[in-house]
Amino acid sequence: MSDMMKKKLFSGLDYSGRRIENCGRFEVVLPKVFGFCGGVIHALKLLEETIIANPEKKLFLLGEIIHNTNVNEYFQSNGVNIIPHNAMEKVFSVASADDIIVIPAFGIRADLEARIRNRFKTVIDTTCKDVKRVWEFVREESNKGATILIHGHPYHPEVEATISRASSSSMVVVISNLKEAGLLADFFRGRKSLLEIPKEIHVINGEKFNGDRIAMANQTTMLFNETVDIEAALRKTFEHLGGTFVACQTICKATYNRQTSAIQLLEKEHPDIVFVVGGYGSSNTNNLYFLANKAYPTFYIKDSSSIKEDTLEHYLPSKNTTIFTPLPDIFSSVKKIAILAGASCPVGIVNSLVERLKSI
Repeated sequence: MSDMMKKKLFSGLDYSGRRIENCGRFEVVLPKVFGFCGGVIHALKLLEETIIANPEKKLFLLGEIIHNTNVNEYFQSNGVNIIPHNAMEKVFSVASADDIIVIPAFGIRADLEARIRNRFKTVIDTTCKDVKRVWEFVREESNKGATILIHGHPYHPEVEATISRASSSSMVVVISNLKEAGLLADFFRGRKSLLEIPKEIHVINGEKFNGDRIAMANQTTMLFNETVDIEAALRKTFEHLGGTFVACQTICKATYNRQTSAIQLLEKEHPDIVFVVGGYGSSNTNNLYFLANKAYPTFYIKDSSSIKEDTLEHYLPSKNTTIFTPLPDIFSSVKKIAILAGASCPVGIVNSLVERLKSI
């Protein structure tokens, strides 16, 4: 990895387990675990090494390497051509057979990957190993004829890639939260026609339903406690109806550790406000926001630049929009601030935020 990469993406103090006592008029506290996970570091290093080793070749990245704007802008500034996730087919018209194609950490659809490997000589696969573990479970269970349940966001790149690993002979159901799991359970307890399945629930190949065997997996970055509750509710429902229910616990360890550390920090420190920092498209960072916002005033920001001269620009996931709030409305009586950062957020961004808070 180049020195520039280290400076831009991995820079910052080692805050692990440490309280920042002198931050202007605030006390800033951080969890024991935050920032880049091993899978993200692997993906970024692999892409950086590919850039360095192939200075004369064009690189095309299929979607974002991870969901963090700062990171993707860094790679664009170093010559990587990023093809938007919703336009990945474009790679066949803009890239030549000798160009390098990079698969992001979330992976891509199985059919698209097969075509790309057949067309291009060099394909760099940065897919997280935990994501591939989900794929293997789904593939094996689908081959057994199971109905596949996925706890995740149906249009997230990782979930789209996972769905594509199921056989066309399997019904696939994607549920985003505990409410949808309850709707699904009520539906099957009522033994209703599959044509009446609630519209909130994402269904593929509904006519291929097999109630004798149900297999559940999840997007690797979902809330761990919610996944446990969803699995318990659906297992009880389908086993009561006489089916076999199998589940693969596929929340990645890094996601679990960051969520657990965040909970421990908030319960111990009781901050006045919480800043969640990272990419707005990041599932694991969104879930840290939802976790903190249940109990504390929480502001989801991109980085230190979100703190303007007089206002704070922050993201509302429930409305998928950013708003501006006057700084006095946020900081007037604040003494203690907690900062949470997901697995796709560089430590350097956290460091910059701490420095920015010192100047308020």
